[in-house]
Order: sequence, then structure tokens, then C-alpha cells
Amino acid sequence: MSTGETISKLIDKHTKDDVVDLHAVVTGYGGTIVHDFSDATLRGALTYEDDEPVFHLNKKNTKSEEKCTLALLFAKYLIQLGTLTFREHKVDAFLLQDIRQYRESPQIMLATHLAIPVNIITKVNDITFNSSAYALKADLTTYFINSTFNVSQVSGLLCLFNHLNIVNDGRSGRMRKPISL
Repeated sequence: MSTGETISKLIDKHTKDDVVDLHAVVTGYGGTIVHDFSDATLRGALTYEDDEPVFHLNKKNTKSEEKCTLALLFAKYLIQLGTLTFREHKVDAFLLQDIRQYRESPQIMLATHLAIPVNIITKVNDITFNSSAYALKADLTTYFINSTFNVSQVSGLLCLFNHLNIVNDGRSGRMRKPISL
């Protein structure tokens, strides 16, 4: 099964009432989540221990900051998995506030598609959609939700999860933690 298919199945499995349990998706894919630092501006970091991803989150994050940060870090990990280039990555408070400026970056596009179900993504640009109400329900920031692109609206970009299919589950033989579907 490809990486994209695996992630899609994990998201489907861990979505209830239009809210994705991103912690379950990340740990289901073999990632480790730790709350091991407090900092004024740093919200999270991606590191690797024994070739396995570790998602470090700030103890002072709000629920919405934590979920948005985790989505951004997990997206970065998946992009790195596709290129087999693994580097540490950080997310700070400034990126979360200015996320809409970067909404066309692969990391932001993928992050929003990891944290927000497709049926909600199709509604985001509708003038009647209440992004603030959904942000409260899903523990996401309004900035994050309003940075969402429906893939069909982005010219030249194939389906984000299909893009991940370039790696036929690159974790095989490299990761020790099993994927839980």
C-alpha cells in the first residue's frame, strides 16, 4: 500500500463528526509525540531518533496551536519521506499567525489536508461557511482553516495524497514502529 493510501485510511479511521484526531493519525503512522519544552515563540519541532520521527510540542501551546503545529510538522515529515531527505524542522508562533501568506507551499497544503476532512475543505471557500465555528469544533486556528485550498482549485497540483504515492511506503525496512490501520 502506498504512503498516500495509508495516510488516507488513517485519516478516515480517525475522523469523527468532521474532526480528524491528528494525534491518532500521527501515532498510527509510527510517529512519537512528546511535550518536552516550554518556549515563548517555538511551537514545535520535528527530529529523528533511530530514523523514527519525533514530534516535539510546546507545553504552553493551546489545543489549536498544538494541532496546527502537529499538522505542519507531520506534513513536513511526509514530504521528506517522499524525498528520503530527513532534516529537523521547527514551527514558530509567527508561521502560525502568517500561515495564509504561505498557503501555496506544499507543506501548508498538505498540512491542511491532513487536519481537515475533504468534505469540510470543499466548503471552506463558500461564503456561508463559518470557519470560526469549525475552528472551535476541530481545535484548529481560523488562520489555518482559511489557508485551505480545495485541490481542484489549485492548477497544476495533483491530488496531494497521490503525490505521496511516489514512495511505495518508504517506511518499509526503515521504521521499527508498525502502522496501525
